[in-house]
Amino acid sequence: MNEWYTQAEAEAWADGIGAALAAYWKGADDAPTDTTRAELLGYANPEPHAADILDGDNPKRAVPLWDAAISLLRERGVIGEYTEPSGPWPWREPGFMP
Repeated sequence: MNEWYTQAEAEAWADGIGAALAAYWKGADDAPTDTTRAELLGYANPEPHAADILDGDNPKRAVPLWDAAISLLRERGVIGEYTEPSGPWPWREPGFMP
């Protein structure tokens, strides 16, 4: 445990992300259609809910919680490699409209 999340929260997120990835890889009908963080966390909706963290008093805690969940998935052999995509990020560009 650390100041940002508990081990149980990291395990819950790892389980949720793992379930979403398994469904995605198998092509399940209810699988996420993409592998974005929002899609993966929305599939099993583990507690604490990502939306609750992001809308809460300290949304920054989602970052280390995600990182801890990914580390657990690596340790479990669910994923072998994980890298963050590099920019440029379109929403950081002046005049970007979603």
